[in-house]
Amino acid sequence: MEGLNPGAGVPSRARSDAVVGCLLGTAVGDAIGLPLEGLSPQRAARLYPPPLRHHLILGRGMVSGDTDHAA
Repeated sequence: MEGLNPGAGVPSRARSDAVVGCLLGTAVGDAIGLPLEGLSPQRAARLYPPPLRHHLILGRGMVSGDTDHAA
């Protein structure tokens, strides 16, 4: 049945790279958005005026459980 296995024609290396890229993108987005999680747009703008800089753990950032679960 055509369409049930969309990655069937993709080489395993390319598929592996795509999965790693997806997880890396998820981790970066999660790390950038983590300080604003649960804040209203008004409160976020007051606490973190633009440009948003990442200053969590020693300026290195961190990810939440969302990235852990995705990985």
